[in-house]
Order: sequence, then C-alpha cells, then structure tokens
Amino acid sequence: MDAGSIPAVSTKLYIKDYMKTFYDIEEQDRAISILQKAYLNDSIAQAYLFDGISGIGKSLVAKVFIKLINCKNPTPTLNPCNKCSNCIKIEKNSFIDLIHIKPNSTKEIIKIDKIRQIEEKIAYKAYNGKYKVILIEDAEQMNISSSNALLKTLEEPPPNTVFILTASKISKLPDTILSRCQKILFSPLSKEVIYAKLKLEYNSLEDNNLKIIASISQGSMTIAKEIIENNILNLRKEFIEIILLQNNTKLANLIKYIKKIIKEFKGENFYFLAFFLEILKSIIRDALIFNSKLSKNLLLNFDYINVIEKISTNDSNILIQEGEKISNLQNQILTNVNIETAFENYFISFLKRGIV
Repeated sequence: MDAGSIPAVSTKLYIKDYMKTFYDIEEQDRAISILQKAYLNDSIAQAYLFDGISGIGKSLVAKVFIKLINCKNPTPTLNPCNKCSNCIKIEKNSFIDLIHIKPNSTKEIIKIDKIRQIEEKIAYKAYNGKYKVILIEDAEQMNISSSNALLKTLEEPPPNTVFILTASKISKLPDTILSRCQKILFSPLSKEVIYAKLKLEYNSLEDNNLKIIASISQGSMTIAKEIIENNILNLRKEFIEIILLQNNTKLANLIKYIKKIIKEFKGENFYFLAFFLEILKSIIRDALIFNSKLSKNLLLNFDYINVIEKISTNDSNILIQEGEKISNLQNQILTNVNIETAFENYFISFLKRGIV
C-alpha cells in the first residue's frame, strides 16, 4: 500500500439530525465503556472531564450519556432508547434538568454570570429525570472568576447532580478543578474514519483531496471541515511552494508573503496561523519518519514526498529542535505577541538555517 492510500472502512452514517446512540460514535470505545460501566454499576461520578482535541466526539458522547442516565427505558446494551420523552427533550435541547453552557467562538470567555446560573438552578431537585446535568463545553474558556465559582459548586454538589466538562486544552484549567473531576481521555480519529465521513458529506470533492485533508486534519473532524470550508488546501499548497520549494526564496518575497497571510487570518481566524505552523511541523515530523524504519504509510503530507525526502537529509536532532521552535512560535501566537514580527523573525531564521 502506498503512503497516500486510505483503505475503505465501515463507518456509521453521518447525519446531523439522527437520534444517536453509542453505536454511532467512532473510535471512542474506551471512553464509552467507562461511562457505560459507571451507569451499570450505579457508580456515576459527580464530575467528569472529557479531554481531547476538538472534533472527535466529546460533545456527542456527552449527549448520549446524558440521555442514558435519564432514559426511562434504557436498552439492554446500555444505550438510551431515543423514544421516551426524556431522550427526545435532551435531543431537542429542551430538557429542563440539563444546563448547557457553550461559548460561541474560540475567543469567547465563559463569564461568572453563566456559572452563577448553575448555582441557582441546581439548588432544586431534578424535575423530569433522575439526574440534573451541567454540561460545560470548552471549559478551558472560563476565566478565573468563573473557575473559582464553579469550584465552590464542585466541592459540595447536590445529590443526583452530574457535571460534564469538555476541554481540548486542559492545561488551562486550574488544578483544583482537575482534581475534582474524573478525567476521560478521548482519542484523535484515524484518517480512515475522517476520510469516510468526509466522503459522505463532501462527495463532490476530488477523492485525492479528501485523502489529503483526512491525513492532515490531526485526527479532528472540526479541523477537516475547516480545511474544506476555508479553502486551506490551496493555501497549504501556496505555503509549501513558497517556503519549502523555492530554492532561492528572496527575503523581500518571504516578508511580503508573511504579511499577506497574517492580514488574511487576523482577528477571529488567527488560529489558522497556528495551523500553517502545524503544516510545517508535520512535514518535519514526516522527515523524521522518512529517516526511520517506520511505515511510510504514517506520512501525513504524502503528496509532498519530494519535500519530505529533501528535509530528511538534515540531522534528526536538528529536525527535532526545529519542531520545538515551531511549537514555541505557536504558543507565542496564543499569548497575543506581535504576530507579524514573530512570524517574520522565525521564517527569516528558518531560511538562514538552510533546512530546505
């Protein structure tokens, strides 16, 4: 099998309004098993933290679990019936015993007034279901005041109350909150599953492009869709050709290009700048794999094997150090440094180091 081939897999239908069970969730069997056993043994924790990158099914698992623990007629296979009034209301987001907090964007802060609403509502017993559930998605976006307010509630939660927090960057959550939650780790999706889902939803796109997108999506359906909807594949091609394929890239042209992409992705789309760096980091990763005895099927950027082979001529330690430099720049972007200066300084020094 060549590096770019993705074998066919049996995947569940990806239909947005379908009443889902655990059977419909791909590649999260370990997380689901933990939750089902807790339900079966009547040992449901008072607080869970679902940890994993975005776009891998954390919110979907949470919803099915909330249905299960409040279902009037759960199935023998430990799934919600999806027919009783509680299941239907939870699916329609109209269940009175569910408090759902979700920021509208990657920059929105979950403020203390949202957490205070929780304190008011959980003072009362569950009305329709067995459990009152508080679902906080992207919990790392709480500010300090919100986190402290939530901590007080977690320290003395009312009986039959279950907190579910989802997060893709748990390092941003206070240790005091982490210590009061049972952490459940969710795995990135395989490129085979992402390809199969994309094939169903974006069947008008070229098959080879879908394979490339699945390969570089970092195991996230969210990222895969953003690549498609924001034309990132063409931007990636331009980025690689200017930064990695032009043997005599002039400094003025490089700076002009950096200014262009920063202008294009400033504001709400600033996180795409970190994605550009992820492309470069993934190519360096591929170069390390190319030098190893690992299968070439592990290469992410299989459509640029010529670039990977060229970069692989560098010493492995140099490539590892380069990957660390890129990670540092990604962190700088997230801490509101002067992004344009940081980008220019990095890529100027990158060209001077002669890695390509």
